[in-house]
Amino acid sequence: MNIQTRYKVGEQVWTINDNGKVVQFTIDSITVDIFKDGSIEVLYHEKYNPQEMHSMLRDENACFRTETELMNIVEFVQKYN
Repeated sequence: MNIQTRYKVGEQVWTINDNGKVVQFTIDSITVDIFKDGSIEVLYHEKYNPQEMHSMLRDENACFRTETELMNIVEFVQKYN
């Protein structure tokens, strides 16, 4: 089985953090889970930040290559929700 992810370790992506703020983070590791029904979940992990005492963990569908891509999705959801 060949598994491809949208982003690679070391790449920077944009997402919304737990406080609702748009942030950029560098992918430190990737977890891929394959379920019995054939569905796949890809999670991107940020390196642990001791100053903030946490690390970011985001689903692949919540990460974007650019801030503009992320904001376009946010605007779309706000418009149609």
